[in-house]
Amino acid sequence: MLEDNTIRLRRCEPGDALDFYRWESTPSIAMSNTLCEPISLFQAEQLVSLGSSSLQENGFLYLVIEQKGDHTIRNAIGYIMLYNYDFANARSYIGIAIDERYRRKGYALRSISLMSRYASSVFRIERLIAEITPTNLTARSLFEKAGFRLIATLPEWIRQNDTFTDLLLYALCPTPQSNK
Repeated sequence: MLEDNTIRLRRCEPGDALDFYRWESTPSIAMSNTLCEPISLFQAEQLVSLGSSSLQENGFLYLVIEQKGDHTIRNAIGYIMLYNYDFANARSYIGIAIDERYRRKGYALRSISLMSRYASSVFRIERLIAEITPTNLTARSLFEKAGFRLIATLPEWIRQNDTFTDLLLYALCPTPQSNK
């Protein structure tokens, strides 16, 4: 199981659809992702259903972030995902959403660390990439703390409120091996 002393990452279950719908309908999350329109509850149910399948099967994987504690009580606080998985080039994109009530408590950084290790050890992913808009200073800071570095700026790439804005690509890359 993917966990540390504070959180666990687990596969999606049918009961998670309402949480996904609520999170994706939260304005601060909706503005920070690259979705063009709000999702419906039906779409959230489909997402949860597909998100629990294999990364190799459909190119993406959603894991629910839970606070550890009483195992009889589900306490989902967000989700983390791998998407646009590219087996041939050993890379995937990564995204995360944390419920507003649980932000700034270190859960996101812990989740990225767990997911990074999982992606590397299980799927042999060598490069994780996060797509972030320039105005999302919180996400930029989070991914920088997690060891990601800015590798590219795609100018006027994302439409937000009838204007185009840049898209920043942050990557967690392997440490270059020194030639000895």
